[in-house]
Amino acid sequence: MELFHPGAYYERFNLNTTTAVLNDPARRATLVKALQAIAVASKRIGPDPTPWLPALSKAIATPETVIAQAWPQFKFPARLNGKDLVNVMASMEPVAAKIANRPARTEPLLERLVDESVVAAAGI
Repeated sequence: MELFHPGAYYERFNLNTTTAVLNDPARRATLVKALQAIAVASKRIGPDPTPWLPALSKAIATPETVIAQAWPQFKFPARLNGKDLVNVMASMEPVAAKIANRPARTEPLLERLVDESVVAAAGI
């Protein structure tokens, strides 16, 4: 399956951390547990939103019927593919650099910012 489809609309959500968290065994373990919980929740909510419709409706101020009708358009993969992430980051980097008034980072530098080890430790 292709990750990107021409003309398709995508939203991605990401989790950012610091090397201080990654290098601290206790904090890293907490991050791994959080990722595992996100993966479990993603699997549970994806196929049938019915149990969560009241909370979702309240959280986003949208009628449950609207959420239920739109639901098949959504996917919750809870995964990380480092190469795909770097591709997305590289495509956005010129804009981010301009906003931050700094030079754009190269793809090799962006690759160093992506650490897949926590996802691997979480078994995702």
